Amino acid sequence: MLAKSLNVTKQQVNKYVTNRQRMSLETAKNISSIVHCEIEDLYEWIEVGNDE
Repeated sequence: MLAKSLNVTKQQVNKYVTNRQRMSLETAKNISSIVHCEIEDLYEWIEVGNDE
């Protein structure tokens, strides 16, 4: 279980998932290692257009 691997509560993981609390870079790195993905995969990236 992710929460147990991170040594946090299920509620804390839920806060990260629902964007009620930002996770630190260290937490993101740990999660990406546990679930075998890139840190960038944990975030929603919004592209910003260039108005030049």
